[in-house]
Amino acid sequence: MALNLPPENSDPTIDNLRRKLAEIRAHDGDVNWFGAHESSIRNTVWKAIAKPPVYREAIETLFICLKNLRSHKAFQWWQPVVSDALLDAADLKDEKLQARLWLAYGIFMLHENQPGMAARSAEIGSAWLSDTDSEEVTMQRVQALLLMICASQPARSNSIVIQWIAKVLKSVRRSQDLAWKARTYQMIAHVYTYQGKYKPAVALTEAALKLWEQLGDVHGRIDCLINLSRIARNLRDFGKVEDLLNQIQIDPDSPTGHTHLMHRMYEEAAYLLESGQFAKAREMLELTIEYLQSMKLWRELAIVKHTLALTLIAQHHFDQAEETLAAVDESWQRLKYHYGQAEVCTARSYLERERGHKMQAREWLERARAICRDIENEPLRQRMLAMIDGESSKLGD
Repeated sequence: MALNLPPENSDPTIDNLRRKLAEIRAHDGDVNWFGAHESSIRNTVWKAIAKPPVYREAIETLFICLKNLRSHKAFQWWQPVVSDALLDAADLKDEKLQARLWLAYGIFMLHENQPGMAARSAEIGSAWLSDTDSEEVTMQRVQALLLMICASQPARSNSIVIQWIAKVLKSVRRSQDLAWKARTYQMIAHVYTYQGKYKPAVALTEAALKLWEQLGDVHGRIDCLINLSRIARNLRDFGKVEDLLNQIQIDPDSPTGHTHLMHRMYEEAAYLLESGQFAKAREMLELTIEYLQSMKLWRELAIVKHTLALTLIAQHHFDQAEETLAAVDESWQRLKYHYGQAEVCTARSYLERERGHKMQAREWLERARAICRDIENEPLRQRMLAMIDGESSKLGD
């Protein structure tokens, strides 16, 4: 697309687009607003990208959209918008802008549960970065590595991920930007938590917590406390879990309040479930589900409903559990998330085992094994197969 400026830039259409773009940017941090107006926001940004006088403003607005859309439609909605933005950046021969766009799109893809596309975007974004050692470029290189690390979980090659983490930590430790350092420590800590490597996860989370407290950043502090409580729960240190959760005070109307509230509620429910407090766990899970429905966070809703189903099975409320698992399965089929579908089949096997129906339980496990063939990430597939084997061993001969 040729970007030749028209002789007259006071076109009412341009002025209207400029006003709409400014309105979108003014809502930065208000994810509810972005979720409620996604269709009109997308149309405005896409239209503005094609108008040379407001192209730069459209791109800055696009960055804000990609950052704030958390209850968004399928990624196919935004893929053509980003593609057009990248085509125009290529016409302008703006390598810096292309790098920013690819990295922002990679983060968006990661949130959309498209790890392969996220990793590819990070690789392309890295290729467009200059060879300078400026603070800005260094931060972008680290951002790209973090994207590839997170997109590779569970790690396809643990040795490569270890090398990436070492590069990230080496770069970030030299930085004087305390907020960036804290965010990076948190992200790596989350990766270690996911991998079950709790010692480095705790060390990095506590390092991030000190930095956030030094900066007076409440949101960063809450994220660290939630992660520490998750680690303590996984280590079955329930006394510590309670202490950490009690330290978390959340303003649900703050920019990240809805995310923190969701994670805090889920952590408390999981703690209650794992400590055998089934009635309290069910109550908390139902509150969490009600909250997620109001926020229209469908993927998170499916995860919490799955946990509720396990609680119902433990209480022998089999019919309710079966109904809940059917709803979860419908969500995962719609989202084409094969791991979730296999997990539902495994939970249904547990349900039938508790009912005393061993034959039906085995049939559900066979369905789960069949679905595993469609799980592309090999470590994730192996994790599900191990879960299936564990459930199978409880059925006996």
